[in-house]
Amino acid sequence: MQVEAIYRQGKLELLQPIHFKNDGVRLVVIVPNSEVEADKPSFELPDDLRARAQAELDRYRAILDGPMLQDIGAPDPGTEYENRLAAIKQ
Repeated sequence: MQVEAIYRQGKLELLQPIHFKNDGVRLVVIVPNSEVEADKPSFELPDDLRARAQAELDRYRAILDGPMLQDIGAPDPGTEYENRLAAIKQ
């Protein structure tokens, strides 16, 4: 079903009344590019927080890119370990 709505002061107003069966219905909204201010970031992190986040990301990548247990001669960890590692990398 396709309906029209107007965005006004943070809310979408449907142009025709709709009675939903359930509360919390997920909707897809298509907004014309010409109506979006692309030059303004919607959220900006403070520099110190951005630096801490980058350091954590670098640390996480170093762990993921580090040697595997098999590479250092450790015994085979098993299928469960491999499944967990694959899930982390996704």
